[in-house]
Amino acid sequence: MEQSLAIAHLVLGTLALVCGALYVRQAQALPRVRLGVRGRQRRIALERGLFRYVEPVTRWLAARIPPRALPRLRARLEQELIRSGSFLGLCADELLALSALCSTAAIALAWAATDRLPAFWTAMALLLGALLPWIVLQDHKRGRDRRITRQLPAALDLFVLALNAGLDFGAGVEFVTSSLVEPDDPLRDELRLLQQELAMGRARMRALRALADRSDAPAVRDLVRVVIQADRKGAPLATVLETQAEVARNRRGVLAEEAAARASIMLLGPLMLMLLAMLLLLIGPLVIQG
Repeated sequence: MEQSLAIAHLVLGTLALVCGALYVRQAQALPRVRLGVRGRQRRIALERGLFRYVEPVTRWLAARIPPRALPRLRARLEQELIRSGSFLGLCADELLALSALCSTAAIALAWAATDRLPAFWTAMALLLGALLPWIVLQDHKRGRDRRITRQLPAALDLFVLALNAGLDFGAGVEFVTSSLVEPDDPLRDELRLLQQELAMGRARMRALRALADRSDAPAVRDLVRVVIQADRKGAPLATVLETQAEVARNRRGVLAEEAAARASIMLLGPLMLMLLAMLLLLIGPLVIQG
């Protein structure tokens, strides 16, 4: 009898999932972004990762969020998504929808793991599921800022070389952008956006401030501030950028030393476990024989 009920529940659950998938597929969803940086990141996410399996449901849920709900939270999420390089091509509504999906999945897994789940652990599963997309977003943003900080000194050296060769600011940005050939390079993407804004006639200061707004890397913000000050005071840009390249190189060295120090501390735990295992292997047979 219990086996028949389990089979019946499995069949009904499968039918419900199929009906829900068909409804989601046919119902109105948020239009998929296809242009710009966000559209390119969405195409990459759909080609490589597991996001392609939940992307239709995410867009469908995002279309159900009221347009005027949570304006401050949505503005904050939109700003963080821009600073992350348009992570997965998401907008703020899609990130909220993805949080709702993760919360539902976390509660389902928690209930599947045990027959009776206390209310506290249900709330914890709900909270962790909701925060999971935000945690992944912040980790992606920090990794992106580290890559920009690591590659900025070499890019500034190329920029100084271009300025000393007689190129102007826009041509120097184009030269540096074409010289960066690493795939999925965040610095190249930001410089390409800067180059496009300058080509469309946007003022240099406004384009540089937009570059600083799109990145949380301190090296980029310092660079933008120094370039704007040099432009206002009429200082030679090549000399200023050469000094800034040295500062960025020193900053990169400090970050590398800090990472090495953190790695040595994190190795203490595995080393202690290995030492404990070795002691058990040496003392265990003596204890058993005694």
